[in-house]
Amino acid sequence: SQIVNAGFQLKETKLVGSHVYEPLSEYYIQNREKLQNVILKEYPSHIEKILHKSISKMSELSEERVIDYAIIRADK
Repeated sequence: SQIVNAGFQLKETKLVGSHVYEPLSEYYIQNREKLQNVILKEYPSHIEKILHKSISKMSELSEERVIDYAIIRADK
């Protein structure tokens, strides 16, 4: 891996996407109306629509384990 090639020794890897993507998308969906009002003060409506679609897709891909976040602990 690139981490090992850079001279690091892997100690631990944790996949934490389910603790990132799913809570974020749930929060956005539950609070979309309030968030829309804030977003629309600064950006055109199509930006919020793109954001909503992106967050929904991100959640779907996380549930299918297509995407994930990893926390990697390594020593040099």
